[in-house]
Amino acid sequence: MHRTLKLSKAVHAALEKAAQASGTTPEGWIVSRLADQENGMSTPSDEQIAQANAGLEEFVVHEDLGYDRGGDNESIDAALVQDYQKRAGLHPIKNK
Repeated sequence: MHRTLKLSKAVHAALEKAAQASGTTPEGWIVSRLADQENGMSTPSDEQIAQANAGLEEFVVHEDLGYDRGGDNESIDAALVQDYQKRAGLHPIKNK
């Protein structure tokens, strides 16, 4: 079922701009906003995001701990592969 909404040129232009900024259509933009309201969730503002990040900053380690860490670290990946191979009873693959 389709319905027609009458919008002023200014409101329509603002809707088009918001939809483009979100990478969606005007209809998709409206639907996403209504879905946010129905479940009580809303998209946080830039200020709210900055405040949340500031609250997490105390937990971030900036010093060098003397060992590799992080999800994109090759030595961690290699250690995981070796561990999985041992658990599966496979012969380890030699690193090049």
